[in-house]
Amino acid sequence: MLAVEVMMSGALRGLSEAELAAAASCLLPQRAAARSATSPAGGEGDERAEAAAELDLPAPLQRALGQMRGARGRVVAALAPVSATVGVGDEGGSDGGAAGPPPIVSALARATLSWASGASFVESHQACFGEAWEGELVRALRALEHLLVDLAAAAEALGDADLRSRLEASGRALHRGLPFAPSLFLNG
Repeated sequence: MLAVEVMMSGALRGLSEAELAAAASCLLPQRAAARSATSPAGGEGDERAEAAAELDLPAPLQRALGQMRGARGRVVAALAPVSATVGVGDEGGSDGGAAGPPPIVSALARATLSWASGASFVESHQACFGEAWEGELVRALRALEHLLVDLAAAAEALGDADLRSRLEASGRALHRGLPFAPSLFLNG
């Protein structure tokens, strides 16, 4: 529901392929442990640190994140009358039982922007300022590629061929290197 609202709001218009991938990364379910003391950078001040890190993002991406948060607010308002509680299960936790989708979290936006722009995996991981372990970043990039495929299909269904082609291009920009290397334990 949130993804469709984001697409319909125009939040993804005017973004480069890399910025589009970074914005879409904020739609991925965030693990509850990602902000706990067991993560690389959990603890107090996380929201302030995230807001400060967003200031370093390109202006079009900052604009898109603001519009995405506005879209989330509209979804929450639409769900409030029916008292719908949406959680993302044991994997992702929930947003405290509040009605609506989990918050828009930009913790991996910098790393995704870096990766989709052609940086190395090490440079991209450093760009997330310890918000995720290396394996979490790999899983997030792989999940993001699948999300971009689904968003491209949704854009096509909505009749937005331009957005569909840009989402497909973003997926192609992601699909390279270590995160998409075949397993060393599998033959074939």
